[in-house]
Amino acid sequence: MVKSPPSHRVAASLALVLLTAAPLLEAAPPGAPWPAYPPWATPWPPRGDHQRPAGEPSPARGPARPGGWPPGMGRPPAPTAAPRQQQRAAVRPPRVEVSVSSRSPLEQESLVYLIRIVSDDNLRTATPEVPQIPSAVVRRLGETETYSRGKGKEREIVTEFPFLFMPLRAGELEIPPAVVRGRHAKSDEPFEATAAGPLRLTVRPAPPAAVGRLPLYNLRIHAELEGDEAAAVGDPITLTVTLSAHGAAGSQLPSVADQLRENNPDFRVYPGERHAEGRITRNSLYRRSRGEATEGTLLAGSRTETFTLVPRYGGRLRIAPIKVSWWNLGGGRPETAVLPLPPLEVSGGPPQPDRMRVDLSAEPGPIRHIFWIPLMIAVGYLLAQWQRALRADLHPSGRRRRLSGLFRRLLGDLYPPVARIAGRLDPRRHLHRLRSATARRLPVSWKLSFCLRALEGVNEPDEWAHALQILTVKHLDARPNAPLTELGTLIARCHPRARLPQVHTLLRELEGHIYGDQPIDDFGHWKRRFRSQIRPSLLRLRLRRRDCHAARQSSHLLPPLNPRG
Repeated sequence: MVKSPPSHRVAASLALVLLTAAPLLEAAPPGAPWPAYPPWATPWPPRGDHQRPAGEPSPARGPARPGGWPPGMGRPPAPTAAPRQQQRAAVRPPRVEVSVSSRSPLEQESLVYLIRIVSDDNLRTATPEVPQIPSAVVRRLGETETYSRGKGKEREIVTEFPFLFMPLRAGELEIPPAVVRGRHAKSDEPFEATAAGPLRLTVRPAPPAAVGRLPLYNLRIHAELEGDEAAAVGDPITLTVTLSAHGAAGSQLPSVADQLRENNPDFRVYPGERHAEGRITRNSLYRRSRGEATEGTLLAGSRTETFTLVPRYGGRLRIAPIKVSWWNLGGGRPETAVLPLPPLEVSGGPPQPDRMRVDLSAEPGPIRHIFWIPLMIAVGYLLAQWQRALRADLHPSGRRRRLSGLFRRLLGDLYPPVARIAGRLDPRRHLHRLRSATARRLPVSWKLSFCLRALEGVNEPDEWAHALQILTVKHLDARPNAPLTELGTLIARCHPRARLPQVHTLLRELEGHIYGDQPIDDFGHWKRRFRSQIRPSLLRLRLRRRDCHAARQSSHLLPPLNPRG
């Protein structure tokens, strides 16, 4: 036998190996493990009965399977993949949960009624159906809240709809099952869910002491003053009052505007902005004090009101305390929240009428004699009115005609000369002349005060202002149709006791009533304040008009036609 060289034997061995492994490489997919050693079989059989003894021939190899795998060493069948719907848990349909903050509320107590829609996946839309109950008030409260609860496979998405629920009558009350409709976010399929059953409440009647009081768990009042550091008569002061409570929304809390107007006559009170809000708090402290099974929710609200206070008088002014009556649900008793406010030191302006009377009565003796002058003036005014009434009674159409007829028959031809002499000697004629002469010679600072007393019966501000313009033109030589502020400057210049800022403030109030939308609440009180500025004074007098008008004439006259120099 001829032996082949070693190189030829190596090449033949390589060709035999490639021919044997080619079918196996073609049957294996890309990236598969080496076909001779599948991952689920060991490369070498364990020792035992299956190990062939030495000298025993190899068993005959059967036909190869597709892919080149011999019998007993073929790839086992791959497990069948389960559908994705079977791999994950089935999605549950949405369900509705309802709760109310109290199952035994008081009549007209504000409750929190919650409707929750619970789902395993997100919802595109969800709309609750508001229950219609004739004996209760149900309305939306606040915004919808969405949150998740649970972890892992137990995780759920909760959408919560809050409502305000107020029973109106005592007795048994049933809230029908809530219904929520909407659509799923992924599939956009519609759904409709209904609560398991109705809610039953036992509404307790309100005690007699609770009638007219708002049922709450607590109530607090807070107030702030701005602009009170240097308060003056006529200057605005801002007062902000905030009511905060548990058991009611902010819109249900009462307003304090009426009591501020009625209890503070020393101020003008103008309401400003108002703001109310309501929210749900997760606090069950108050309901535990009543021994109830609680849902853990409570209604909280606040009401904020802003007012402008304008002082009318100077001195130390007090603001009445703010009081709000309410019914304590936790304690079952009536209560009143009271907030005292600090007094204000107001500068300028006249003092309060009550304090002014007390102070003047406490003055020493010489000052008291001054009050005889107004008394004498009042008596003179009453006598003048009596004389005017007497003249009306003696009108020729009445008693005077009968008296003249009697004297005419008695005197005959002597009646005309006697009547002329009697007319010249008539005291009424001389009294009128004496009164006119006295009025002409009165100090100019007294004339306007006496004339304004004749306008005491005028209760319309526009008529009073027109009469003031006529009197100032007559007695103070004011310009016709001059503005009220110009008249105030002239009046303050003629009346030594008048203060120009206070007179301007009073006349601006009168202008605001006539030409603006600022009505004067008590015009009689306004007239008393104005007269206090122009009261006659014996110590300082303005005897001549030119003492009041020199500055006015120089400011309103035209410049000379031919100036000198």
